Amino acid sequence: MNSCSLTGTEDNSENPENLEEEAPVISIVSPNEGLVFYTEGGADTPDRVVCNASVSDASTVKKGSITIYNTGKEVVYYYEELASLLTSKNVDGAYSTFKTLQDGTYEIEFRFEDVHGNVAIEKRNVTCVYSKLEGETDN
Repeated sequence: MNSCSLTGTEDNSENPENLEEEAPVISIVSPNEGLVFYTEGGADTPDRVVCNASVSDASTVKKGSITIYNTGKEVVYYYEELASLLTSKNVDGAYSTFKTLQDGTYEIEFRFEDVHGNVAIEKRNVTCVYSKLEGETDN
């Protein structure tokens, strides 16, 4: 099961005539690059990745997403937040958890866009290792 939320601070001072060209600034809280986690349901922990980032911008952040790709660059998880960001300059938290039954390397992409179309992307790579189920043997 994956869970998500994005929360922000309200800003009502947006001036649409004052266009800015700088992309939002993303600060990834977790995961750290190279984090190792284990398959869901196994004996080892952690069995999930916590994806947590904050973002700030000179104008209003209108959209944020977290996308997770497998080794084959296929999207295995996607979360997008729109409504709560529409009046936010500073998003306090983009939060999601991801767990899987498939071991391998995963790329986590945090992407935020402001009202002027400026986009920022930050990425982290993590590795999922197979974890035997309780009582499972090699036979």
